[in-house]
Amino acid sequence: MALTNLVTAESERDGIRVIGSLSRGLVAGLIGAFLCAAMIIIVLYFSATRLDAYANDKSVEQVQRLLELELDKLADLSMEYGWWNEAVDMVAYQKDLEWAETNVGNYVQERYNIKIVLAFGPGGELAYGRQNQEILQSAPAAVMTP
Repeated sequence: MALTNLVTAESERDGIRVIGSLSRGLVAGLIGAFLCAAMIIIVLYFSATRLDAYANDKSVEQVQRLLELELDKLADLSMEYGWWNEAVDMVAYQKDLEWAETNVGNYVQERYNIKIVLAFGPGGELAYGRQNQEILQSAPAAVMTP
């Protein structure tokens, strides 16, 4: 009986040691898995943040480029009509509104999708103006403010 109790006690101690070894290994494995998961989450977070910043920068660049293209197109159109001697003479100096309507009028607004056309005389006064298919008698205040 004493021998049986001794064998049982040793078996229990061996069992406790095995369970202790298993639980230490399990805890170490769980800690390792937690650390790996935490690192993956951190990497994903910073990657997503960087991608958002990159996408934002690219969007800003695209909008700026589109605005530059539109401004270039408007500048080209202004130069084209601004250097047209006959147009300058007839509109700015002679203030021939009939000629302006026939040769500039709706054509410029419809062809180039421009909302407002303004031509100023040598003294800075409005020689011809058209906005939304209507002839203007004076330049809009928003245009004249510095």
